[in-house]
Amino acid sequence: MKRKVLLLAMALELGGAETHVITLAQGLKEAGLEVQVMSAGGSLARLLGEAGIPHRPAPLNRRSPLLIAEGIRQVARAIREWQPHLLHAHARLPAWIAAQARKGTTLPLVITYHGLYRHTGLWRYVNTWGDAVVAISPEVRRHLVDQLHAPAEKVHVIPNGVDTRRFQPPQREPSGFHIVHVSRLDETIAPALALVEAVGELRASFPALRATIAGDGRQRAAVEEAARGKVAMAGALQDPLPLLQDAFAVVGAGRSLLEAMACGRPVIVAGQGGLGGLLTPGNWRSLSETNFSGRGVGRPLTGKSLAQEIRILLDDGEMAKRLGVENRRIVEEHFSRQKMLSDLLALYERLWPRENM
Repeated sequence: MKRKVLLLAMALELGGAETHVITLAQGLKEAGLEVQVMSAGGSLARLLGEAGIPHRPAPLNRRSPLLIAEGIRQVARAIREWQPHLLHAHARLPAWIAAQARKGTTLPLVITYHGLYRHTGLWRYVNTWGDAVVAISPEVRRHLVDQLHAPAEKVHVIPNGVDTRRFQPPQREPSGFHIVHVSRLDETIAPALALVEAVGELRASFPALRATIAGDGRQRAAVEEAARGKVAMAGALQDPLPLLQDAFAVVGAGRSLLEAMACGRPVIVAGQGGLGGLLTPGNWRSLSETNFSGRGVGRPLTGKSLAQEIRILLDDGEMAKRLGVENRRIVEEHFSRQKMLSDLLALYERLWPRENM
């Protein structure tokens, strides 16, 4: 009998955690497991259909008590009807819903936390830890244990993985100086605005320099206004691969940076938390502590400071190529989908109900 895993996510719109759920579902199916996904749906859900992975719509992203109750009811029904061997929830709200829905069963629950969460007020009562917790970085693990009081023995660090078979260096090196930034344009627009300013700083010295910002969100209009006449806006991309492969360098944080590294691009860590700077073989481990977010680096992110980092690459194209090659190696060894799957399957193995083996 094939083992069955039910993945639960808030929604499947464009974003790092959402892309991770799709990548995980595809990888688990290729590893021989049966997989279904429950979420509120979104533009990425079609990728599940293309992979032959069923998606069950459910309101797992809404804080309304009525919709939370409906989410619990629908997850409980999926458990009864499909009889999975393990639940794997992503983010706090789907995890809490899953914990309520599985009551009265022995079904194991794994929870992945993709970032930092509020830990005051009513939010203290929404935390749940299931049978095992996955933190995507050491910083998230410290946050869960120190701030949210998760049991330390349950929390495992397993970074998100990138499909290195798909995200590969281009067959031909891109020509020209094209700087790319891919991000959700909600609260995290500081890097996008800094890039617009940096391009203005650098254009006098590098007239051929161009830049593209890709993404969508509540603050997209503000970024478009700042970028007008200076930086191209690509909007929401279903597939960032062609843009990343066309980049001379990529500025950003989190998953989009890992995808750029897998494409053999030099990258500059710039997130809402600050400027981590040019990623090198000497600093990637320290920058990965916070999932390449730039948090805790003590360097303010401004157009001027970002321009200084970009200039280093523009002034030395050979070094840029070497860093791109090193970035590909780093992802293959430490942040590949295959490594992530291996670590997760080892965790699942310890939790499978014995009678279902």
